[in-house]
Amino acid sequence: MGFREPVREGLPLLELVRDPNLHNILNRVVTSGESSRQRLQLPAAEGHTFMVQAAPLTAPSGRGAIAILHDITDFERLERVRKDFVANVSHELRTPLTAIRGYVETLLDGALEDQENNRKFLRIIKAHAIRLNDIASDLLTLSELDSGKPVLDPKPVSIRGALETALRTVEAEARVRDVKLIRGKLEDAQVLGDPRKWSRCSSTCYITP
Repeated sequence: MGFREPVREGLPLLELVRDPNLHNILNRVVTSGESSRQRLQLPAAEGHTFMVQAAPLTAPSGRGAIAILHDITDFERLERVRKDFVANVSHELRTPLTAIRGYVETLLDGALEDQENNRKFLRIIKAHAIRLNDIASDLLTLSELDSGKPVLDPKPVSIRGALETALRTVEAEARVRDVKLIRGKLEDAQVLGDPRKWSRCSSTCYITP
């Protein structure tokens, strides 16, 4: 835990660790005779988290306790990364699924007979289905990156096309909420990148009730 000096025999625990929580755990184990397991952050090891496992210990000199401290700092960091990743993927999946549901409900509510817009709605549903497939492909890409395989394959991407795709993504939800989307004039431009990622980029637009 960062101690560089030799620890002398008989040194009080609180003077060594200076953490009353660890002292309380050991006292509880000695008093109850039952094992205990608890997560702790010790001042003597700033920035590190430990899982303390303490058990009663019987010795000729009397009752005592023994504690083993496992450094779980890296495990907790990885757990936070995992939770953030799951939250981000859930958000990425929710957007196209919400749009697909919105357009399907619109079609079922009567738009299926609307010859002017029904094919447009179906094309948008198809675009979001493709987006879901792209998200699945991205997850596979992450797996390939983790294995060290090269996956970069940049291609020309239309900025205006990416913007139009982003607007179509929120169009159904905007209609349900009676929100008008206004797109300003934009000259097209080409950049090198991953078309799948650009197709999911967010757009900046003016929204009026």
